[in-house]
Amino acid sequence: MWLHDPQTFPELESLDFTMPQRSRLYRPVPMGAEAGQIEGQLSYLVRLARAHSVNPRRLVRTVFASDNLAIRQLKYAGFFSRGAGTINGLGKYAELFQEETGQLTGACFLRHMSLLPLKELLPPNGAGLLAPKPRWCPCCVGEMVESGDDVYRPLAWSFDLYRVCVRHGMQLQDTCGHCGRHQPFIPRYPDLGRCDHCGGMLANSEQQKSSSRLDLWASKAITNIVQHLPALDGIATVSRFVAFLKAAVARFSDGNRAEFCERIGMPPWALKGWLSDGERPTLPQLLSVCYGLGIMPSKLFLEPEDILPSMRDSLRPVPEKLFGRAERPMLSVRARRKLAKDLDAIINNPEDVRSLPVVVKSLGFTQFCLKYWFPVAYASIQDKHESARKLRMAIRAQSERDAVVSVVRLMRERGEYPSRRKVNTELLKQKMSLIRPELMQIYRQAIAGIQE
Repeated sequence: MWLHDPQTFPELESLDFTMPQRSRLYRPVPMGAEAGQIEGQLSYLVRLARAHSVNPRRLVRTVFASDNLAIRQLKYAGFFSRGAGTINGLGKYAELFQEETGQLTGACFLRHMSLLPLKELLPPNGAGLLAPKPRWCPCCVGEMVESGDDVYRPLAWSFDLYRVCVRHGMQLQDTCGHCGRHQPFIPRYPDLGRCDHCGGMLANSEQQKSSSRLDLWASKAITNIVQHLPALDGIATVSRFVAFLKAAVARFSDGNRAEFCERIGMPPWALKGWLSDGERPTLPQLLSVCYGLGIMPSKLFLEPEDILPSMRDSLRPVPEKLFGRAERPMLSVRARRKLAKDLDAIINNPEDVRSLPVVVKSLGFTQFCLKYWFPVAYASIQDKHESARKLRMAIRAQSERDAVVSVVRLMRERGEYPSRRKVNTELLKQKMSLIRPELMQIYRQAIAGIQE
């Protein structure tokens, strides 16, 4: 029962308080409170679907794509099973889903659930960055299931070089122990503890493999990176890496780059791209330097001035079995001249629009060799083939448009109504169908023109 003269509180009325705007989706709390075990953005997306009792792919197709044109173009099966892996990376998909997830949930912590803090240091498509398939530790999955918590995948599991669980010393798995199939990056069911194909538990640990000490060190180094991602954001840059590397070369080899590379087991020309050409190091190369110096990656950026004076003079070489590197393609002067002449002939021939793999195969070389020695010609051949492909697509699209309009016009001239079924029957004879959205749009435009 309300009082006729309710009591007022002037001190509360003077407060300047604005109710925050409500979000469209519920915002779950990120999993992984332990150091270096924060979950990845992909895992958070699946748990977000689980919190709303919806298929993760349907969540992306409907809610995420409803007001985002870029995500609307990713609603195909291949993206969910293969392409979505870069959502945990540092490229355009990571930024796209971070922005959209933040708008839908109001979350402001998503940046540190991907590799975006390392955007100014590592190349987005660098070798050895992200694993090609989802991987998991069966012991970790089993513990999550037994505790009753949601199964999640830490961001560290996304790295290609994170091969051993630092908590259990077990090699990560990438296939189901029941059906032997790989898992999609965005599954159909919002449960990361079960196989998306057979429904079996992924906690099966029968496929254990022995791991080396080097694999375990790489996993610890990656865990160190993930643990310090908030502090590395804006600090981990190419310029800081180059500055530290120059100081290390001066400290351990008196400025001799080749000697420094030899002592840590890298090719003698390895530092040229970073120190002279401004190239970004790949993750395997960054870990190679850290392994050779005997330090964790975070200290290279967070404590650069304190580390070098206290380090020992001895360096250790990096084993090739973990940090595999492609050998520099060696060509003689005569071979380079002949190859340059052949490339010029291909580039200057307007009728030669072959793709790059076909060209290098006909020349008897590899794409890596061509890109290393002739980067300009490499790009020119790619651009030439892409321009020709777009031209063919434009000609084909115009031809299909003319075919649809012609069928509608001919039916109209015969006194028939160009219904969808009749037009589609005629188009099937030309190996076309109105089931394609672009042809259906042309058909509707043609009908509208006739009715007008």
